[in-house]
Amino acid sequence: RITEILCDGLDEVIRSTNCWVMTNGFDGGLPRLIGSVVRKSGINVPIIGVAPWDKVKGADQLELDRSFGATISYNAVELGQQSGAAVRTREAGGGASTLASDALYMNSDHTHFIFVDSSDPGSGKKLGYNTAMQPRLVDAYTDRKKLPVVMLVVQGGLTTLDSVLTAAHGSTPIIIVVGSGGAADAINKAVFGDVDDGTEAELFEEENAEYEYKPFRTPEAAKKLATLRKLHESHDRVLITPFDWQTDEQDTLSTVMLEAIVRILCRSQK
Repeated sequence: RITEILCDGLDEVIRSTNCWVMTNGFDGGLPRLIGSVVRKSGINVPIIGVAPWDKVKGADQLELDRSFGATISYNAVELGQQSGAAVRTREAGGGASTLASDALYMNSDHTHFIFVDSSDPGSGKKLGYNTAMQPRLVDAYTDRKKLPVVMLVVQGGLTTLDSVLTAAHGSTPIIIVVGSGGAADAINKAVFGDVDDGTEAELFEEENAEYEYKPFRTPEAAKKLATLRKLHESHDRVLITPFDWQTDEQDTLSTVMLEAIVRILCRSQK
């Protein structure tokens, strides 16, 4: 049921706004769902994946020779038939190949990809993927073009929480799909739950807290959730909008997303 609601809502939003869509580009979860919706609808809009290079399974297939503009092939089916396909990362002293155990396939329905190198090209030192890259890239483009933007949060892990926090600092309206689990439900509990003053100590400290909240019960995660709550309150409580797919039958996802954009734009003009 939740997949059906998401598909219908995304299809309506994309058709009515001719928007650009940005995801992490991997072949799973929301990025796969969005790619499938756009492909089946036949709508010609950009779907851009921003992904860490060393997390891309079969990234060696994407490495170009020195000839700029060459056509390359990325065969995920072939990769799936290979056990332990290596993902090459640049290291000091040469192009050694290493295996990223959590590497993922890229989704073929995306139209563009931006790969972020998580290693320093000079020293080969691992820098780690900056989860703020995607929301900052969105902010830079939409600010220059004077375009509205909205972030949709469905489930998600700790890295999703980082991306949401960066978007919130940039005053991007955020829609969280309540009941989808993970980061979405953790944010909903932190921002709209019964917490008196939003202090870190009160967030997710109940002994009988649900299993899905446990990854977000660390002091670091609690601090980020508390910051989200404060940012929401500082934006007159219009920054984050919950969408409960099980109860909000009168409002479609597309309506909630468009209304969230209007509310944040109206606030900025006060």
